[in-house]
Amino acid sequence: MSLHRRSRLHLGHVRWHHRWHLGRGEPLGRDFGKAWAAGVSSNIADGITFAALPLLSAGLTREPALIALVALVHSLPWLGFELIAGEIVDRVDRRRLMLFGNLARAIIAATIAVLASAGEMTLGLLYVLAFGLGVAETLVDTSWEAIIPRLVPRDRLESANGRTQAAEWVANDFIGPPVGGALFAGAAAAPFFLDAGAFVLAALLVAWIPGTFRADREVDHSRGAARRDIIEGISWLWHQPVLRTLSAAAGWSNLVGTAMLSVFVLFAQDILELSDWGFGAVLAATGVGGILGAATAHIVERRIGPGTLLLSSVGGMALAALAVATTSNPVVVGAAFALDGFLIGMWNVVVVSLRQAMTPDEMRGRVASVARTVAFGAIPIGAAVGGVLAEISLRAPYWLGAGTYVVAAVLMSRTVNNRTIAQMKSA
Repeated sequence: MSLHRRSRLHLGHVRWHHRWHLGRGEPLGRDFGKAWAAGVSSNIADGITFAALPLLSAGLTREPALIALVALVHSLPWLGFELIAGEIVDRVDRRRLMLFGNLARAIIAATIAVLASAGEMTLGLLYVLAFGLGVAETLVDTSWEAIIPRLVPRDRLESANGRTQAAEWVANDFIGPPVGGALFAGAAAAPFFLDAGAFVLAALLVAWIPGTFRADREVDHSRGAARRDIIEGISWLWHQPVLRTLSAAAGWSNLVGTAMLSVFVLFAQDILELSDWGFGAVLAATGVGGILGAATAHIVERRIGPGTLLLSSVGGMALAALAVATTSNPVVVGAAFALDGFLIGMWNVVVVSLRQAMTPDEMRGRVASVARTVAFGAIPIGAAVGGVLAEISLRAPYWLGAGTYVVAAVLMSRTVNNRTIAQMKSA
């Protein structure tokens, strides 16, 4: 139940003709199709890893804190390395960075597989390798956001990002995790061998894209230049009122959304009285909604405008949180989660498209990294907030969400609306 969720590529019905089409208007092109397919492959691998890493760690220790540490070190680069990743993306050829990033992930996954099959894996090695996967992921994903505007026309960004977002929900939420769990049940090394193959396939697809994708800028190699470049990216985003507000909203939403999700398992068991299967089904409803939202965002945005869509999304999330806070009916909660996913899917497509269109090419990596750091940095804080509020009441996080989403929509309305976005686009 948060904006800017960290999913990577989204689906839809794919037709491979001479040119790659999505809806009406100008075709997206074969090169985007190659990049999209690379994203699908790497996101399936990400979903497999999401399930297989904790299973592998549970075979090495039964200490909950040590198992949780694997997930922590895997996600830590999004906080500690992402700003550096954005600077690297703006200095080198982004296509080559995606290629080598995926090859690095393939090597790391294959290393995990070999060590697991030989019985030589240790927790210490797993922490190091999980961190390496996370570092490579930040480079690939930040490059992806920066490269898309070079592959499709500006007025087709919403369509391209919608297809990208929908694929991520499918790959990360519906395909990868069950495949990873099923393969691990057969052999601990199997999911990581498949990961390695999927990352290699992604690298080959990226290598198939012709051309150079280096930012058109003079790169300063003097001492302190990287730090100055990162500060320049932060300053540029700060001085863009619409994009700054949207980044702050995404961070706050991730904080509140994580607070709600961090205790939902207890809410599902104690209040909804759901079985393990029912718990999973309710969570899956978010994914279904996300796919639909991502796939239809460009249509809704054209009809009501981006500002109205974004404000309505935040208001709708308030309604979803309120529904969960006031009911004990699993069907109502499932519908609320589906609505929340639908709104998140639309929000992500529109916000990423705006950021891509408005940011100068030579700064896309740095600006994206700043926005992602704000959004993802709020997640661990939200987990702590959820734990504290749950001590008061399992419904408390959802009341917090309902109230603060309403406040957020009101505060956003002055800066984020159809008029201000139109002015930003025309500037």
